[in-house]
Amino acid sequence: MTASDVRGGVHVVAETRPAAAAHSSAPDVVAADAGGTVDTCAAALPEILHDPCQPRLVFQPIVELNKGIVAGYEALARFDGPVQATPDKWFAAAATIGLGPALESRVVRAALAARENLPVNCFLTVNVSPLALTTGPVMDEFLRGGELAGIFVELTEEQAI
Repeated sequence: MTASDVRGGVHVVAETRPAAAAHSSAPDVVAADAGGTVDTCAAALPEILHDPCQPRLVFQPIVELNKGIVAGYEALARFDGPVQATPDKWFAAAATIGLGPALESRVVRAALAARENLPVNCFLTVNVSPLALTTGPVMDEFLRGGELAGIFVELTEEQAI
């Protein structure tokens, strides 16, 4: 089940899902992986990277339970491409063919740009792989991103640290 709306140009989504379906490529709904593999994603990645609107981001609210308020948002990548696959497969494909930092820097750039449309006094988390975090493209996006107060980097668990 998904509840969503658009606030100031930012798509906000709240997902209710089974833990196994935590990463979805479906527009705003969590669905089973439609069969996309790392290899099929790798083949389609040039098309995805050619589209300046891909991946698109949705922002999942993070609620402070004590106060019952939205305290922040997590930026999540969603892919609308020729292959229906979960985001983890798209990012694995990018890493496999040497485009991980290019894809992850695009997500960081879009997330930082969307901050102005998020409610004030809310933090923003951005998922980045440990390997991509230290690369030039990703670090450059953070350095160009202006004031980083309220930005939290969540290291993805797909790679050993």
